[in-house]
Amino acid sequence: MSDGRTVWWPKDAAWWRREWVVALGEEFGPAGPAVVDWLTCEAKAQHDGGRVKAGIRSCARGAFVDVETVGAVLARAAALGALDDYEHAEGRFTARISGWEQDNERGRAAFRKARQREREQGEVTDRDTSRPVTPGHGESVKGQERTGQEKTADAVSPAPPGDGAFDAEVIRLCRLQSELARARTNQAPSSRRLRPTRRWHAEMDRLLRLDGWTPEQVEYVIRWVDRHSFWAPNVLSAESLRRHFDRFAAAINAEQRPQPPSASHAPADRGAARRARAAAAFAELVRPAAIEAEGRVSRDVA
Repeated sequence: MSDGRTVWWPKDAAWWRREWVVALGEEFGPAGPAVVDWLTCEAKAQHDGGRVKAGIRSCARGAFVDVETVGAVLARAAALGALDDYEHAEGRFTARISGWEQDNERGRAAFRKARQREREQGEVTDRDTSRPVTPGHGESVKGQERTGQEKTADAVSPAPPGDGAFDAEVIRLCRLQSELARARTNQAPSSRRLRPTRRWHAEMDRLLRLDGWTPEQVEYVIRWVDRHSFWAPNVLSAESLRRHFDRFAAAINAEQRPQPPSASHAPADRGAARRARAAAAFAELVRPAAIEAEGRVSRDVA
C-alpha cells in the first residue's frame, strides 16, 4: 500500500474514449468506468506491476458504487479485456490492469521528453511567490497584465530570436538578478538553477520595452528586493520580478514619500498643551472687561 505517501500514475487524456471504457459506460453508466478507475489507482498504490488485490466491498466504497454492481463490472471488464488474470472468491478478487506497462512506459517517455526540452532550452524552475518605484516612471502597461495593446506591441516589435540579439542592458539586468538570487539561495557553482535563460531575457526586455521602465529603475528594484526580508527568498526569476514590479514600485514610492510627524515625535514638554488651553480660556475670560474699558475710553475722548 502507499502508507500515506502520495503516488502518481500516468493516465491518457483519451482514456475515456477507449472501447472497453465506452462499453462499460454504456452498460453500467458512470459506475462502470469509475470501478476500473479505482482499480487503477489501487494497483499503483500496491506497486505490483499493475496487479491489484482487494475486496469487493472496499472497491464499492472507493468508487461509490453498490456491491452488486461492482461484481458485475469486474466480470464484464475481464470479459472485455480490461482486466487480465481476474479471479474472485469469498468477496475478494485479484486482477491485473491490462496494458499497465505500456501506459506507464508512455508516461515515462513523455516525462523524459519534457525534461530534455527543458534542458535544451535552459529552462529552470523557482519558487514564485512573489513589491516598488523610483521617481521618473512614466505611464506604462502593468507588469503581467497581458492587454491587447501589449500583445499588439509584441507583434509589432517582437523579441529577438536569439539571446545575443537582446539589448546589453537586458543581459546585464538578467545577470544581476541571477547573481543575487543564486547568492540568496546558496546555489552551488555547478548548478544551472536560476541561470539567465531566453525566457528571462524576453521578460526583462518586455519590462523595459513595453512596460516603460528604465534600466536604472529596474536595477534599483532588483537590489531593493534583494534586501527585503520577505521578497528576497520568493522573487527569484525575471518572470516573478516583472509580475510584481508595479507592486514593488508602489512600495518604494511609499517609503520615499515624506511622512507627517506622529504623536510619538511630539515635543517632550507635556505642559505646553495645557498652558495653551489655559491661555485661551484666560483670553476669553478677560475679553468682556476689555471691551467695556475700550468703550469708556471712546466716550471720554468724545
